[in-house]
Amino acid sequence: MNTEISSKLSLYDILAMLIPGAFIICWVDVTFCNQKIIDSLTSKWLTGMLFIAVCYLVGIIYCRLMEYLWRYVGKFINNPKRMKKSFDKKVEFMNSKKVFENELFGELKRFKPSVDKEKDSCKIQDIYYEAYAFVAKNTYRNDVHILESQFAFLRSMFGVAFLFLCFLPNDNFKSLIENLLPGDSMCWTSISLLVLLIAIPFVMACIQKKIYEIVWEDYEYLHRVKDDK
Repeated sequence: MNTEISSKLSLYDILAMLIPGAFIICWVDVTFCNQKIIDSLTSKWLTGMLFIAVCYLVGIIYCRLMEYLWRYVGKFINNPKRMKKSFDKKVEFMNSKKVFENELFGELKRFKPSVDKEKDSCKIQDIYYEAYAFVAKNTYRNDVHILESQFAFLRSMFGVAFLFLCFLPNDNFKSLIENLLPGDSMCWTSISLLVLLIAIPFVMACIQKKIYEIVWEDYEYLHRVKDDK
């Protein structure tokens, strides 16, 4: 991951941890504490800062939990087959001679599936992560970093939306939603959350695909520029 993430409170921290952490605290407050936490923490500036710190702490723990869970449930989004498919799509219109002259691209272009699928997956992943590391080291634009932040935000918000949907029948939630939204608010809220749960994995898959394409594209460009010097 980009080194900018570890050096300061970045876009990644805000999208993946701080905002989802605040939603988790709101969910706990409305479900179990009858809205006492938010009322007490946001009454003064100092306690408001404490609230932000608690949100961030909860968000860090929650983000790590979602990362762990997503290793198993998110394999259809992030997997070697999609890496290879995005590579094939990118090199389709490239000069074939240049592709084979690039050692890494040539290796992947010549790759043929074998009976050992696990070995094949490891091979493709190794090639992709080598390209990713090269692009990260020689980066000239922040597209991958921004997309990774968006991906992490959606991954975190998927769990938040699921929690809110599961506890929607809770009396405190009903009261809060009816106060915030007039009319048939419960019905529209349920539909909105369901649409989010369906849409988020699809958008995440699109973002991950775009990341793959940018990595292959930038790797080819950076290597070509390097070789031309």
